Amino acid sequence: ELRREVLARWADIMQEIGLTAFRFFIANRRIVLEVSPDRSGMHAIMGELYEILAPGSPSVTEQLRVRMALMAVNMAGFVGAGIEAPEDEIAAGAREVALELMPD
Repeated sequence: ELRREVLARWADIMQEIGLTAFRFFIANRRIVLEVSPDRSGMHAIMGELYEILAPGSPSVTEQLRVRMALMAVNMAGFVGAGIEAPEDEIAAGAREVALELMPD
């Protein structure tokens, strides 16, 4: 299904960027926002992904599943920080969780 493919590609991009970069963003959020106060870039990208993955008039539950699936990938670097495992294993786990959350 196209939605699962889009989600899998997003997971690949996030893994390629690296969980370390995301951890840096989370740890230094105030500084990052001061340097780049215009949040429209990433906010707009996420909004477009939500629309692609839950087009039309999806139920609230479907919208939440899609958003939570994307956040599972995005937040893996933050929530996986205390897990004793290589970053690629954490990213793979986040991808698996995200795909399980995607509505059919």
